[in-house]
Amino acid sequence: MVDFLKFMEYGVHGNRLEKGIMKKRLLVILLISGFLFTLNGTIRIKAKEIGNNDIPLSPSKYLLDWVEDVPLSQTIKKHWFPVPSGSLVDQGESFIQPETGHRITRISDIKDNSRFNYMEGDPSQGLTNGYSRFANSNINEEYALAYSTDQAVLIYRLSDCKPLGLVEYKEDRFIGESCNPRWDLSGRNGTETIIYYHLWEGTKIYKQDILEGYNTQEAVYNFSERILPEDHMDQDRYARYRAVRLENKVVVLDLRKKEVLPGKISSSSLWGCDISTEGKWLYVQGFNGTQEVRFYKISKLAQGNIDNYVILPCKSHGHDGWAYDNNGNEVYIFQDNTNDWFSAFNPETGNRIDIIHMSEAGWTFGQHMGRMYNPQKRGWLLMSSYDVINDSWADNQIFMLEVKSHEAIPKPRIWRIASTHNLYDNNYFAEAFACISPDGNNIYWGANWMGQDNLELYRVELPRNWHEVLDDSPAQIYPPLNLSGKKVLNRAFLHTEYLNVLEWEANPDNVNIVKYRIYEVKNRIEHFLAGVGSDNFKYLHRNLEKEKEYKYAIRAVTDKGKEGKAAYVTVI
Repeated sequence: MVDFLKFMEYGVHGNRLEKGIMKKRLLVILLISGFLFTLNGTIRIKAKEIGNNDIPLSPSKYLLDWVEDVPLSQTIKKHWFPVPSGSLVDQGESFIQPETGHRITRISDIKDNSRFNYMEGDPSQGLTNGYSRFANSNINEEYALAYSTDQAVLIYRLSDCKPLGLVEYKEDRFIGESCNPRWDLSGRNGTETIIYYHLWEGTKIYKQDILEGYNTQEAVYNFSERILPEDHMDQDRYARYRAVRLENKVVVLDLRKKEVLPGKISSSSLWGCDISTEGKWLYVQGFNGTQEVRFYKISKLAQGNIDNYVILPCKSHGHDGWAYDNNGNEVYIFQDNTNDWFSAFNPETGNRIDIIHMSEAGWTFGQHMGRMYNPQKRGWLLMSSYDVINDSWADNQIFMLEVKSHEAIPKPRIWRIASTHNLYDNNYFAEAFACISPDGNNIYWGANWMGQDNLELYRVELPRNWHEVLDDSPAQIYPPLNLSGKKVLNRAFLHTEYLNVLEWEANPDNVNIVKYRIYEVKNRIEHFLAGVGSDNFKYLHRNLEKEKEYKYAIRAVTDKGKEGKAAYVTVI
């Protein structure tokens, strides 16, 4: 009954049923049956319609630990989760992680496609999210890709966990993870279900609508030489630039202009490449027979300049990813193999901070780091872990680390989110390698239900306002006042256009405001439009569609670069 009371305290994240109704029904079931618990007290919820994270949580409902700067044996401020157990969760069924209150839903079932039948019950095979470094869900969280361990990709509609078929590049020919499929996350009209990919041993980058199928396939660029698979080979969140690894060189493809940037990086030992989330940096690894990492500015490569680069201050690194620091700057996150620190590096400033030492998590602890796509979710990095034995608070867990130096006062926080529900037996695909959705509100990974099942795709939902709740900035930055917008027709002698006129007022409770940032909100993600000075309270968004609805967010920015809460307006 203790676990049920804990559930009552946390509530159901995002369930479309009213919370009070659900609690009463569950209480009746508990009183009649005497049990509804599985997984050490986890309460199951049959929730076919999933995906609403709008129910907020108060700060007291977040399970937070802190970096202590001590070895594992001396930690005293960490929560230890019991090893999960219990009967298998059905597809479309949700349950509450009892320690944290977050809702987890099983998305997939290998029986959804007959080609996967031979995997049933094998905990080393099945369906996963692909990898931690790229999003497997699309921009508006309507669809997700489930990657099979035998190189195929299955499409799921998230509203009802319905499988929509395999991603084919021609009839009965399927793409897999080695084809590096990546969603178009730009939010531009008509791109919500577009992916970019290449074929195994292929020379072209393609784009394709996954719902319409291979008949929509379009060759974006032909390199006339083999594209090498690379799990880091991502593109920025605007679907503008994509890193491509070829034989002995790495190049950047401009997906919109359909051309390669003039600056090409050549070396016989290159083996890792990536584009930063904001599209500012090309990451390349493997120079001179070493693990040396260099960051090249995209703007310089566009000019053909390859001589100016930043070297990562680490001679050997492990798993890595991207995040935003507390000021909204892109930071590369990584494990330093030479000293066992988990760290963040800003290529713009050359500043590195060390966050937590591996000894605090345990020497047998393995991990993956994700890529944060939403700059509003700044100041945190995603980490998922794996271990053969559960002898640490960090083993087989999903959590976030605050991007903050371990020397800071107070210390970096650790937001505990969920167990992976995996039995890891030195099998790569059971490492979880969780990824976060483009909006930063859902986390996906593959779980084998403590070895009782094959791998299936799961999702844990986060409160949509988690970044605001966990923002511990000492000064509150308030939204602008009286934001309004109207659509007008602008007629000129040679040009006619529709534009939206946005106007607002300064909030008198704010101090040290130096500018305002204007964003267009698409699919719940804010896309930067422009910045204006602190004495400017008007913005014109030009060349718009007459009948289209536009939503905007405007945030005040301090002289320290911190953004405040947004004021919103919709213009019809």
